[in-house]
Amino acid sequence: GALSASGQLNLTGTSSALFKAEYCSLAQSSRGAWDHVAKKLTLVVGKHGLAAGTDVVLSFVLKNACCEQAAPAVCLWASRISACGSQCAEGHCIVIQRQVFDRDYLSIPTSGEIGGSGDLYPGVRYSPNASVTWGDVAPGDLYPLRVYGSRVIRFSAAQSSWNPSADNTISITFATSVPLLTSSRLIFAGLTGTQTVSGTINATFHGSSVEGEWHKGNGSLVLSPSVPTVAGTVYVFSFMVKNSYENQEAPTLSLTFDTCSCASCTPWVNLTTVAPTSSSSTPAPTSSSSTTPVPTSSSSTTQAPTSSSST
Repeated sequence: GALSASGQLNLTGTSSALFKAEYCSLAQSSRGAWDHVAKKLTLVVGKHGLAAGTDVVLSFVLKNACCEQAAPAVCLWASRISACGSQCAEGHCIVIQRQVFDRDYLSIPTSGEIGGSGDLYPGVRYSPNASVTWGDVAPGDLYPLRVYGSRVIRFSAAQSSWNPSADNTISITFATSVPLLTSSRLIFAGLTGTQTVSGTINATFHGSSVEGEWHKGNGSLVLSPSVPTVAGTVYVFSFMVKNSYENQEAPTLSLTFDTCSCASCTPWVNLTTVAPTSSSSTPAPTSSSSTTPVPTSSSSTTQAPTSSSST
């Protein structure tokens, strides 16, 4: 599932200098050759060799998969360890048969309390200083390439005016189970019935001005965070639309996000709406009205507009 492109990777750790990425005698040490298609890292032992019984400790960096996945089984095998070295014919050198790596099943990442309201959202993890305090970390979460699911874990919406044809500031409060980059996309949809024409509109994210793409037909706004977010921390973004000239019931509003260059694997979640306190002000949703997460269901399948932008 790793997304890293094929090429040489830098190695670190106490044993990194023992290896290189190529058989060439001039090849730089502390390198390994990564094959994206085969998901394989090849390490060539350098001129100093590797003594039997030596503990090898090294690290390298891979880019995680976009979407949630269990840790894959990781294997190690060795070939070309006889005197004939790299010149031997395939199948004629001494080899060490493939062995599955042992994995750390005891350690878990730092996280907040386990259980509680988080039972509605299995798989949620977050920073220990996050404002949303639920999660269900488990032994095995530090397995290589174990990737957490990306989820919306808190939502509410509020408006500043219910009057026909009035300018109406929509405020969205949300939190996610994973961090968002400034290249990520938040996709808010379902705000149908406005008079606001499609195009670029101004918005505010976490106190900073940003621009978003508004699509009148399905009432959707696509924007990127103005700052990188912290998993489990509550953020607010807002924007203004012009209300319908006639009365209407509140539509069903939904939110999802993209975190990678691949298609989004984050479920849509319906928002909990909050009534305005005044027709002339723009209140931020209060904590008592935005703390009830709504589990993902078949009713939250509002389609997002297509876009060529991604992370």
